[in-house]
Amino acid sequence: MKQQDSSDYKEPSYDDKGRFHSYYYQVKFIMELEPESVLEIGVGNKTLINYLRQHGINIKSCDIDKDLEPDFVGDVRNLPFKDNEFDVVCAFQIIEHIPWVDIPNALKELKRVSRNYVIISIPFTAVTIEAMIKSSIFMHLFKTWTFSFLINLEFITRKWKYNGIHYWEMGKKNYPRKMVRSLINKYFTIVKEKKVEFSYQYFFVLKKEL
Repeated sequence: MKQQDSSDYKEPSYDDKGRFHSYYYQVKFIMELEPESVLEIGVGNKTLINYLRQHGINIKSCDIDKDLEPDFVGDVRNLPFKDNEFDVVCAFQIIEHIPWVDIPNALKELKRVSRNYVIISIPFTAVTIEAMIKSSIFMHLFKTWTFSFLINLEFITRKWKYNGIHYWEMGKKNYPRKMVRSLINKYFTIVKEKKVEFSYQYFFVLKKEL
């Protein structure tokens, strides 16, 4: 599974503007669930785990790469945890690193070790048109400064071929969003989904159903 070199996470270019947008939603979606315990699979440069620990969240980390010094070493397809061990389990930009045929096993493991919720993000690289409008009127009416919209042109996107890092990416012709949603729905109820503004990252907040 390991394709990303651990040194990549130390490069200044790793935390670009899109990634900080992603960190915002990672924190937001986790905190909204008010968990007592969290598991993050895939530690990256530990930005999320360090932030949450500073804010009193009981969070543990798991990664297949021991060089990243996670709390636990393990594969998302075979996690070293008991059933229902964590309130929320997160896997941000992880499952695209394993073959599509292995995704059911990964989803089963995420469901198994979660007590309540799973949050994942995956690449969404369909052709899109995005825009954002900022106005004080929006703040007055909707308590937000900005309004953004996205036009999805997934139908003109090319097929994805394994690039040495990602086995698949959602939004490509051979991995359409409809197919990804259908697979996820076999294991979870999709509570919320969000395409990060001006980034390729796409979030799913998932509820574990018994």
